[in-house]
Amino acid sequence: MVMFIFIFIRFKKWQYGLGAVVALFHDVAI
Repeated sequence: MVMFIFIFIRFKKWQYGLGAVVALFHDVAI
Protein backbone atom coordinates (compact mmCIF):
# COMPACT_ATOMS: atom_id res chain seq x y z
CA MET A 1 0.00 0.00 0.00
CA VAL A 2 2.90 2.36 0.74
CA MET A 3 4.34 1.73 -2.72
CA PHE A 4 0.97 2.59 -4.27
CA ILE A 5 0.86 5.90 -2.40
CA PHE A 6 4.44 6.66 -3.47
CA ILE A 7 3.64 5.87 -7.11
CA PHE A 8 0.38 7.85 -6.95
CA ILE A 9 2.17 10.91 -5.59
CA ARG A 10 5.09 10.57 -8.01
CA PHE A 11 2.88 10.21 -11.09
CA LYS A 12 -0.09 12.48 -10.54
CA LYS A 13 -2.21 10.70 -13.11
CA TRP A 14 -5.37 8.89 -12.06
CA GLN A 15 -4.78 6.31 -14.81
CA TYR A 16 -1.42 5.33 -13.32
CA GLY A 17 -2.89 5.24 -9.82
CA LEU A 18 -5.83 3.12 -10.96
CA GLY A 19 -3.52 0.76 -12.85
CA ALA A 20 -1.31 0.36 -9.78
CA VAL A 21 -4.33 -0.43 -7.59
CA VAL A 22 -5.67 -3.00 -10.06
CA ALA A 23 -2.26 -4.64 -10.40
CA LEU A 24 -1.81 -4.70 -6.62
CA PHE A 25 -5.19 -6.30 -5.95
CA HIS A 26 -4.63 -8.71 -8.85
CA ASP A 27 -1.35 -9.86 -7.28
CA VAL A 28 -3.00 -10.24 -3.89
CA ALA A 29 -5.90 -12.21 -5.41
CA ILE A 30 -3.49 -14.68 -7.00
